[in-house]
Amino acid sequence: MRSNAIYMTLAYLATAAYGAAMLKTRWAGQGWGRTFVIFGLVATAGFLARAGAFDLPLVVQFMPYAMGMLLLRRAAAGEPFVVSH
Repeated sequence: MRSNAIYMTLAYLATAAYGAAMLKTRWAGQGWGRTFVIFGLVATAGFLARAGAFDLPLVVQFMPYAMGMLLLRRAAAGEPFVVSH
């Protein structure tokens, strides 16, 4: 059980770090980057507080899946990956 707790904590923190990287590189806009950061930090706190919603290992995969879908839709539409502001 302890290795699962380490994995989940690091995975949620990695989601927040990925969001911070998206903000820095402007890969998908500030809204997506902020969403990743907030979700990663809230999920980490929720998991460590033993809130049941964040205990399933599948939950950690939702944000990267959503980002992949966004980038695939953007590529299919011929839009650039980097969002300029």
